[in-house]
Amino acid sequence: MALLADGQKYDVYASIAQLRGNAAADQALATPEQRVILGLRQENSTLDAMEDSAHPTQRRADNPATARDESRGGSGIYNDRLVVLWKDADGTAHVVESNRANTEPTAQYDHHAGNTGARPLGEGGRESRRFEPSPGFESITRPRKIEGDDVNADGVRDLGRLHEGTIEMQPAQHPNPLLAGTMDNALRPTQAAVAAGRGMVQRDSNADGWFDQTDVNGTQDLNDTFKIHRGSRSSTDSAGCQTIHADDYDAFLNAVQGNPAQTRWQYVLTNTTPGPVRVQQRDQGQGHEGAQPGQEERGPPPAQPLRQNGGPAVPAHGRPRQADAEGAQPMPHPLHAQASTLIGQLDASMGRVSDVHSERMSASLAHLAKEHGLERIDHVLLSNQTPRAAAGATVFVVQGEPGNPAHLRASMPTDVAVNTPVEQSLAKLQELETRTLAQAQSRVQERSMAQEEAIRPRSIG
Repeated sequence: MALLADGQKYDVYASIAQLRGNAAADQALATPEQRVILGLRQENSTLDAMEDSAHPTQRRADNPATARDESRGGSGIYNDRLVVLWKDADGTAHVVESNRANTEPTAQYDHHAGNTGARPLGEGGRESRRFEPSPGFESITRPRKIEGDDVNADGVRDLGRLHEGTIEMQPAQHPNPLLAGTMDNALRPTQAAVAAGRGMVQRDSNADGWFDQTDVNGTQDLNDTFKIHRGSRSSTDSAGCQTIHADDYDAFLNAVQGNPAQTRWQYVLTNTTPGPVRVQQRDQGQGHEGAQPGQEERGPPPAQPLRQNGGPAVPAHGRPRQADAEGAQPMPHPLHAQASTLIGQLDASMGRVSDVHSERMSASLAHLAKEHGLERIDHVLLSNQTPRAAAGATVFVVQGEPGNPAHLRASMPTDVAVNTPVEQSLAKLQELETRTLAQAQSRVQERSMAQEEAIRPRSIG
């Protein structure tokens, strides 16, 4: 990318934003002077630590001579990228890249990092319970305030991050890490984004440092605390926010706010790490985690609360067994995740337990939505009874509110949805995704070739 002109960079980044973003992002890209923010995420464990303040984009290595695992200090790594895109009224393209960015939380804010009785809570007050770090968190030597939400009812809060997708942002304030007691300009989700943000937050509920399908109740709706703000130099300072290195943040914010008339920005976040690579990264990191020397002398983490039936809340916090991790699946396609959540809610409303038919329907509806051009699934609805068909004979996926004439929808016979093998539906979904990406890349190449042809010197005669 470094060798490309701004116009060529714009074409590459804009094609990603168009592929991964929604209609609002597409419209903003087509509007002169409208800035769009693109986030490119590389998967990291929340336990990862940067080399040092001079090398904030590099992962620190462990020193085998010490009991502590220095690579798991949880300071975060600035190895993501945030890009601001826009075109002037005359069509001139502009790109401002922040190559030292972060889109994930650091374990310094994790409840599982233990408590001596002095750790503050994010909303105010202090955690009164005293407990040692959970397995894998022993190398977090300087835990910060406790953030997150206890989504699996085990008595310990779980860190969160933004899911891939498009989020509308608005101006906000955030404490300046470089000057204590002062506030910095920042961005946060709008109320419209929160209202439309079903399933847009992921939680690390099993405390393994990763966000994937092994996290029970690992998906939540969006709230407005997930900001874009300045980080510091020796830590990404993220409890779930998108942060940019302290020395790069001003250039980023100046680009974002370069159009005084713009008060809302579309933020398109996408993952650049393929699923199999994410699984490999997680599994390779497990050799350093788990019990550390001297752990048997430490006190236990806080006791789990009991459910109403008298049994313990599940799953217990801490790392999964190696066998569990090896069987973990990569992050599902956003449409598949949304369909699964909505089918689960539909099952619950009908008093039934989700089963293999639910899994088949979720995969079928994800493929259906992609095939018909839906960018997200907001509702799953069943048809009413008619003289010719029983109630529920047809299932619908809906983008937008059903009462809004502008909503998008697609439908298929319910019996087909519940009987089509999951593997078949997901294979077709991946085929559509690959085809869409190839078409976008082809358009970028065609535009680049056209630009090169336009500026190539022509011979006379």
